[in-house]
Amino acid sequence: MSENCDWSSNWPSQKAYVKNDRITRIAHGSGMFVTWCILFPLSIFVVRYYKHHPLHLKAHRFLQITGSISITSFGSLAMSTYILKVKPHYWVALIVFSLSYAIMGTGLLITWGQKALVSVNKGYPRFIKRFHQFSGVTLVLLSWVSIYLGLDAFEKYYKEE
Repeated sequence: MSENCDWSSNWPSQKAYVKNDRITRIAHGSGMFVTWCILFPLSIFVVRYYKHHPLHLKAHRFLQITGSISITSFGSLAMSTYILKVKPHYWVALIVFSLSYAIMGTGLLITWGQKALVSVNKGYPRFIKRFHQFSGVTLVLLSWVSIYLGLDAFEKYYKEE
């Protein structure tokens, strides 16, 4: 009975995959751009310049958690397409993705330190706080490099077609 079925007629063509990959990559790039160029810098701005507001840390955490969900979602989009692992964008983005969760971990340590310790501004907790601040800004700058490399890789990939 299965001898009469033409299984190949139900599979999408290679052109359909390329078109879907392009749409997926545009969604990935757009989402990452909004996350790394708007959400995370806004979060850094709020925590740095709105310390006089009582909810500045809650706003910072909300923006960071929203951004983390965003990079996980849009990173998964990129992983669903065919990725050429020899591209610099892949490696820089992998470093950015991994470090972003390490930096969130130091943020959680700082939050615990503010509740459990007398002062976060002395000794080891101060080092964690300074490391979190420095690495957060560095990570945003590194993500901008990743965005540039991603745009460059996208342009080169689709220019060939």
